[in-house]
Amino acid sequence: MSTIHYFFEEQPHAVIYITGSTPSGTRLYRIAISKYLPVFEEKFNILGELKEGWERFDSSKEYEGFFIKLK
Repeated sequence: MSTIHYFFEEQPHAVIYITGSTPSGTRLYRIAISKYLPVFEEKFNILGELKEGWERFDSSKEYEGFFIKLK
């Protein structure tokens, strides 16, 4: 989480795309985002990637990737 905060201090207009190299790796990212979601949502927009497209992050869903940008 601190890496994401630091990255956006240096690159405020950037967008981060996160995915694991395996489904279990992506699941670990979902768990980490869920754990810190109240803190993340204060500063960032977080979207989850489904086959149908993007949606606002929901910790109960399995995603293929995650999109994070500053609000």
